[in-house]
Amino acid sequence: MVIAYNPLDLANLAETVQRKFDEQKLTNLSKLERLEGAGVYALYYAGDFSLYKSMSRVNRRKRGSKAIYVGEAGRQARRKGAELNRKETAAIYARLRQHAESIEAVKNLRVEDFWFRYLPIESLFVPLCERMLISTHKPLWNLHLEGFGNRVVGKERTRQQITPWDLLHPGREKRATQKNKRFPTKALLEEYIKKALAEERSD
Repeated sequence: MVIAYNPLDLANLAETVQRKFDEQKLTNLSKLERLEGAGVYALYYAGDFSLYKSMSRVNRRKRGSKAIYVGEAGRQARRKGAELNRKETAAIYARLRQHAESIEAVKNLRVEDFWFRYLPIESLFVPLCERMLISTHKPLWNLHLEGFGNRVVGKERTRQQITPWDLLHPGREKRATQKNKRFPTKALLEEYIKKALAEERSD
């Protein structure tokens, strides 16, 4: 039985989007300049932070091989009736600028050690592309280290639990400071991260 090729099949769409995303130019986050458009982006780490050594080695051998974080920006504008890819939209730039500021604020990371690529994409395909990239890269900051993408919390919320990301990478201002119930100490969090990365390498 011959099965006809369906270009709208989810697997075929995901493969096409993955290929297009990987074709996009890599840029060092420290050299971020204004970008137009909205869609999906990924961050890649190639620095010396001890817990991330295995990931860093992969990205040093071949830049952009292993994402540490995947995100999307601007899709909410479409829900309000705005056109996702209008030229004046700079949602990805705004989000990456926010990420760069977060990294610059902490004590144990350097923005120069991060690279990014992005793909302006129609709103319909943003969830598919984001899920596909997360499934492919299993980015640490998406799956195991919650908190990096959180926006600044208000003063009344600083008494909430500190996020795992802020516990491991302290320094951002106006962040929750109370003890994390799942990871009451940084040492416990570090052991969890080591185990998660080791299990990923053994897959």
